[in-house]
Amino acid sequence: SFAPTNGWSAATSYTLTIPNELVADGSAALAQPFSWNFRTGAAVVAGTRPYDTQVDVAAESAIELRLARDVDAASLAERFTLTATGEGVAVAGTIRSADGIFSFQPTVPLARGERYEAKIAPGVQAMSGATINSEPLTWSFTVMGDLSVDEVMPAPDATEVATTTRQIAVGFNHPVGAVTTPSQQAGLPQPLTIDPPLQGEGRWLDTRTFIFSPTVALAPATSYTLSIAAGLSDQTGGQLREPYSWRFPTLTPQVYGSLPANGDRFAGPTQPI
Repeated sequence: SFAPTNGWSAATSYTLTIPNELVADGSAALAQPFSWNFRTGAAVVAGTRPYDTQVDVAAESAIELRLARDVDAASLAERFTLTATGEGVAVAGTIRSADGIFSFQPTVPLARGERYEAKIAPGVQAMSGATINSEPLTWSFTVMGDLSVDEVMPAPDATEVATTTRQIAVGFNHPVGAVTTPSQQAGLPQPLTIDPPLQGEGRWLDTRTFIFSPTVALAPATSYTLSIAAGLSDQTGGQLREPYSWRFPTLTPQVYGSLPANGDRFAGPTQPI
């Protein structure tokens, strides 16, 4: 058997020949030399980051490719493009290659919420000069979107909310408040505005959930409007681009009966009301 010290080159045709000489035991010889051919397989990449269909990719991320064996990184660099699918515009960036890793760093952060397609055009070469891919290679990923409100409590369609409500909550899609001890909460954002004003205390239950706890009863038969101003920043660098608001009405007292009854014609003059 024979095994190359440095392995076979990728995408390369080899011819192997057994010469017309005596075999090892010296008792026989080939009538003529024997030859055969084979071609090695090849791949362009062994892995990518971000991977295909990945979502919530950081806007500052570089695109990294772990190259397959014997790939000529310079020929790959000539054929690599990154395009925003919504606009169809190629992204400018800087290419680096070292130790089998190809890296593309966009000049400016990628657009939040945008889908991007990475493409390697045909013609990438092996170190031997052989062409590896005759078809383009593509994969896509989606960049993390901006900050948004995921859920609120009471819900926007809530009715007859109890005046004894002790928690008003807002849940965000990304971390906003840092993880802190209760004594450090004062330095965190207080994003919620309530109209009419309501006495209470706001705190972060976790990095994504803000809780407002009223210290007095809510007014009955009142519509409360709760608002979060645009510009609130999250810990990923995103922002709340548009103001968010919702409202809910509190319980309205109802009269279910009276004494004397409505229309009563024989109420006693000393009867209590």
